[in-house]
Amino acid sequence: MKLADILTDVEVVGLSGPTDIEVAGIACDSRLVRERFLFVAIRGEKLDGRLFIPDAAKRGATAIMCESLDAPPEVEAASSPAISGQDAASTDVTWIHVSGTRRALAQAAANFHAYPSESLGLVGITGTNGKTTVCHLIRRILEQAGYPCGMIGTITYRVGDEVIPADRTTPDSLLLNSLLAKMRTKGCRYAVMEVSSHSLEQQRVEKLDFDVAVFTNLTRDHLDYHGTLENYLRAKALLFESLSPQQKNGFPRCAVVCVDRPEGEYIAARTPVQVVSYGLSSNAEVTAENVRLHPRGCSFTACTPWGNFEVASCLIGRHNVLNILAAAAVGLSQGVETSTIQQAVATASPVPGRLEFIRNDRGCSVVVDYAHTDDALKNVLTALREITKGKLIVVFGCGGDRDRGKRSKMGEVVNRLGDFAVVTSDNPRSEDPLEIIGEILSGFERGKVASWGPRAGSPSHLVEPDRRKAIAAAISMAAAGDTVLIAGKGHETYQEFKDYRIHFDDREVVREVVRT
Repeated sequence: MKLADILTDVEVVGLSGPTDIEVAGIACDSRLVRERFLFVAIRGEKLDGRLFIPDAAKRGATAIMCESLDAPPEVEAASSPAISGQDAASTDVTWIHVSGTRRALAQAAANFHAYPSESLGLVGITGTNGKTTVCHLIRRILEQAGYPCGMIGTITYRVGDEVIPADRTTPDSLLLNSLLAKMRTKGCRYAVMEVSSHSLEQQRVEKLDFDVAVFTNLTRDHLDYHGTLENYLRAKALLFESLSPQQKNGFPRCAVVCVDRPEGEYIAARTPVQVVSYGLSSNAEVTAENVRLHPRGCSFTACTPWGNFEVASCLIGRHNVLNILAAAAVGLSQGVETSTIQQAVATASPVPGRLEFIRNDRGCSVVVDYAHTDDALKNVLTALREITKGKLIVVFGCGGDRDRGKRSKMGEVVNRLGDFAVVTSDNPRSEDPLEIIGEILSGFERGKVASWGPRAGSPSHLVEPDRRKAIAAAISMAAAGDTVLIAGKGHETYQEFKDYRIHFDDREVVREVVRT
């Protein structure tokens, strides 16, 4: 594609060099640059992409896009011919200066891949908790209705029959447009994706043409990045504000919003499209009656403007009733029959790492879940309490270099709703695991003791920074009828420390422990 075509609608503030040259690809990582590539030097929080302009040029970049203002001293000589004092005519590289590289990259990526989101029914899900489960359920419903559907989420990216391990919840705009283009080529009718608050703030989903946006909930998380809950909510609202009121693919665009909490009303008031509200409150359009929760799942009557119908699912807990309602609302908004939704939900398997039961012959239940916020822990523990005959033992920690304010809140929830806690490491990253654990324990009730078995009269928690040993300790103290919840990492297969990462899968560790 010609560079001039890639730059269509990009807000260029300075240009030197030809634009009628062919560009073979775009990269924002210099290590991925090949001959005749456009390299976009993103100015990130930790690294300035302009530092890697020389490497990109060495690898064959034919065009460089960067921000022209306030070049740091270490990149002044590499930022552009003007900065280095070279004559523009003496270089083979075309330099494009823009005011914001993230927005410019999103536009360039959409141009390069011929706006793939315009050819797909694009569904985006955002919220603190529930995104992954809702994403999987929506895909299941659309596929059941006969619509091939790609998926971009926390666990995997799915393009036709191809399954790609996910590097992050919402990839950068380059990879997003590339994945959507592949979905279009492989005949997908829809794409469903999780949209993180980081991706909205960092303009990764700019220029994507969403048909439906879903808001699940908002509770404390990511305040290390957003600073306040208000900023976090405003970031989520960006997805809904961006929706176009114009019809696409034969159906009006809509926002599917949970209105059980005030944040939902905030979101609903800020979108220009039709709002389909859902929830368990009386003012929701899509809601549930006769909710029945049991150890094998849930069932209820879905009450909707499209008619009422019975729902049965193997997903456990009241929070999954909400997740099912969200997915059903999306399906109904896209013309899917209620009978199709019933069948899709009834046959949907649990999402890996979300209330995933690990089989064992010890008579106890061992469950792995991704819950890593106080609200998510509350939902999971409440669900497990309703189906646990014995004691509820919880293994959990908190991630390092992340919002410290939620640590004591997570400790308080586990201390209140669990019978015993084993406090351990999650992904400590650059922090001291014991300091993280100390902040978690500040949320525990002082003097609370266990009232059961060999632990009676002892503190209702123990500290074991080694996560493998913590899991083994929790399982060893579980008796028949007890439940052990291992929370925080879910589907993750690694553990992050200061300068290294190791392979670590809670599910694998559980299976090793129960075999011994």
